[in-house]
Amino acid sequence: AKSRMMLLGYYSLMPGLEGDLAGVLAEIRKRGCLTALDAAGQGGSMDPLREILPHLDIYVPSHAEAINQTGKTIPREIITVFRDYGAVGLLGVKLGSEGALLQTATGDWIEVPAVQAPSEVVDTTGAGDSFYAGLLTGLLRGMNESDAGSLAAACGACCVTGLGATGGLRSFEETARLAGLI
Repeated sequence: AKSRMMLLGYYSLMPGLEGDLAGVLAEIRKRGCLTALDAAGQGGSMDPLREILPHLDIYVPSHAEAINQTGKTIPREIITVFRDYGAVGLLGVKLGSEGALLQTATGDWIEVPAVQAPSEVVDTTGAGDSFYAGLLTGLLRGMNESDAGSLAAACGACCVTGLGATGGLRSFEETARLAGLI
């Protein structure tokens, strides 16, 4: 009840929990906490995701995960499928080195350009997770969706410069500067 946001990771890798997620997320939202979900592996399918989407404030899977879930390849069509199943929050598709596409809850499209890595690319492990972390951080700090998307792209760009999922991450200030926000 005191948390501002809850992120649940590994959708599609926890089949024993997935049937309960819609109810759990609904209860969390009733307490005023924002909800976000991150997919993993192949991303799973629309079952039970179709029941979960209406209870999410933020959902931004990778392109590969979203293709597996929806059967669509075009990011705008993917997001439309999520909306057709009742998704009401911020949606998107992470597009790797091509950035991301977001759609706000009010239907505005935001194309998030990729950010140039600040040094040599060493390892892409965790880049998508870092993108999501940057997006959520920006939103929790009061940024609009576009600026939060830019911060997210910069987080992903920093991530790939170090070994492992966190080796390339930098401070908020350095990352925001790379994103052109300060």
